[in-house]
Amino acid sequence: GFAAGVQAMVLDATFTDGEIADTRLGFGAADRPPFDLVGNELPRAPRLTINYSLSQSIPTPVGYFDWIVAAQTRTRHYMTVFNGEGREPDGDINPNLSDVVPGYTRLDAGAGWTHIDGKLRLEGFVSNLTDVAYMTTLINTPNLNIRFFNPPRQFGVRLSVFL
Repeated sequence: GFAAGVQAMVLDATFTDGEIADTRLGFGAADRPPFDLVGNELPRAPRLTINYSLSQSIPTPVGYFDWIVAAQTRTRHYMTVFNGEGREPDGDINPNLSDVVPGYTRLDAGAGWTHIDGKLRLEGFVSNLTDVAYMTTLINTPNLNIRFFNPPRQFGVRLSVFL
């Protein structure tokens, strides 16, 4: 049969109180000015996440054919509690301090065939079909700025044999 699905999550993960030292700027106490968290958002907490999919399974005399297209949309979010485009305490721009992850949509697709007895399956897939890139992890300390990103577009074929 044919199936369609949509799931949405709306999240308000805003700090209402709190202050921390900005540990991105230096190692000494004088190099770590206080940072007011009020109004900032928790790390990795987009306000809106939507997952959607379309799929179909088609029975035939030689087995079951199926396909799926699935996507996830996430709005802009931040990798740290500092929530910023990258400004020093004096207001100067410093891109190394940016922790913004712009909104994105990731698309995956797959199709397959399963033998009528269920003991053999052949499938093809494409992950990150549109090759969108987004930050997944950030390590940001004085003199260290390491950013990790999601895997690029990947595709392949799988053969499964069930004994």
